Amino acid sequence: MAAKRRVLGNRRGTMRLKIWAAMRIMKRFTYADLEATTEANNETLRSYVNMLTRYGYIRCEGTYHRPIFILSKDTGPQAPMQHSRRGLRDMNTGEIFTPEDIK
Repeated sequence: MAAKRRVLGNRRGTMRLKIWAAMRIMKRFTYADLEATTEANNETLRSYVNMLTRYGYIRCEGTYHRPIFILSKDTGPQAPMQHSRRGLRDMNTGEIFTPEDIK
């Protein structure tokens, strides 16, 4: 059972790395842009983009129905990952952010 979790976790991490790489290249993107370039499913995209938006890595422009995202904090090639239950760990800087750090 533990091996199965590890495999699923690795796949999720790999997809987030692809999404992060696409964001770093495009700088300005929509969900459709990310979906087309990474082949990630919509749920994964929305979850990851929302987490990065909460912690200030991405800012949103546009309308509710057609959001346009801008990468505002590019700290390096390693994708920021969820830390613990609701926090974020920047794999490039080693910083760990908690919900209390949200502005």
